[in-house]
Amino acid sequence: MTKSDNTPNRRTVLRLAGSGFAATSLAGCLSGGGNDSDSVYIGATLPTSGPFGAVGQNIKQAMELGVKHANQNGDAAGRDVEITFKDTQTDPQRGSQIAQSLIQNENVDMLAGSFSNSVALSITEIAARNDLIYVNLGGGNTTTGEECRPNMFVSATNAVQQSSGSLGYVLSEGLGDSVYAISSDYSWGQDHKTWDESVLAPENDAEFVGNSWTEVGQGDFSQPITDAQQSGADVIVFNQAAGDHIQSAQQANEFGLFENHVCVWPATGITEAGQIGQDVISKDNFYAGAVWYWERETPAATEFTEAYRSEYDELPYGFSACMYAGTRTALRAVGNAETVEMDPVRKELEGMELFPQLWGTGERFRACDHAATVPTLTVTGRDPSEVDGQNHFEVVNAPQNVEETQMRDCSETGCEL
Repeated sequence: MTKSDNTPNRRTVLRLAGSGFAATSLAGCLSGGGNDSDSVYIGATLPTSGPFGAVGQNIKQAMELGVKHANQNGDAAGRDVEITFKDTQTDPQRGSQIAQSLIQNENVDMLAGSFSNSVALSITEIAARNDLIYVNLGGGNTTTGEECRPNMFVSATNAVQQSSGSLGYVLSEGLGDSVYAISSDYSWGQDHKTWDESVLAPENDAEFVGNSWTEVGQGDFSQPITDAQQSGADVIVFNQAAGDHIQSAQQANEFGLFENHVCVWPATGITEAGQIGQDVISKDNFYAGAVWYWERETPAATEFTEAYRSEYDELPYGFSACMYAGTRTALRAVGNAETVEMDPVRKELEGMELFPQLWGTGERFRACDHAATVPTLTVTGRDPSEVDGQNHFEVVNAPQNVEETQMRDCSETGCEL
């Protein structure tokens, strides 16, 4: 359930327990560092306003649904699960502040959420100092690389997985042999550009001819698109997300880029597709990576999609599926460990298959870097005449051997746990 402002926090519960008033109701409950309670408390840190607010709201609903299903199915050893949401506004400093507030004022047992690599890292430090598990979406490579932490698990794809499932697919299929990148100048975009240049291009005998840096919320991509056209590259990868993805795709079409270039976006979804326009994404040379897609044909994916649509009268985004699975998996680890303490829950999560299997590839949390082995789906746009609702995409590649095709070897991540 979602915890309201009137719900007594853990301090109230502990005070009652200390007085003997709650001794009977707390008997046999989960153990956890002195914070014993009838419930498991999750502090959810999401951007529900600002540039990623629409995505954050969709993820918030997925987490609410995950908690509802966890309570119905007894994921946390039959204990009731409660969740409190706080808005990060995609600001690292605010992220750390609200994480601290959730821990001090709400006495949460774990943290979950985020949609930004830098915000996730700021929250991870607070969670680590308080010995709490933190499940997040990460995005960049550092959360499962040199800045990994024992308490942090990333249930979405990182930049390596996204690049490999988009640009990597295009190059491996022989659709181009030279690449120009237009990259957003923050950690996520920087990670993509580095991987494109240092790994994907050389591995596929392609030349990386240049890169243009852009600001978040760039708005006008005229100059970088012109630079890309003049570079002579036949593949242009736009390392842009959310609103910048939408704007850059629309302008790529206005500049006629699809006529002579293969254009690639590493992280797309139904909200971006709807705003870009089906006439654009259905161009022959439009390719993108999707962390998940609601038409994914697995029993668990179908069930999740229908439950989400029934609950909210809309469809779940890809990152919402990741957070739903990450939240329920963490709660099952709590149930298996019969405690909310970090070390036992961590041991349960390492190597644990994600629940439910929304991708159907045996996806799990790797022990070596705590990255989820979920595939990036390579998608193109359906012909507008075939679109009925939000079935925007055709999935052209959905790898089963994700660790071999889309992830770094454990020895190459820089993560030391």
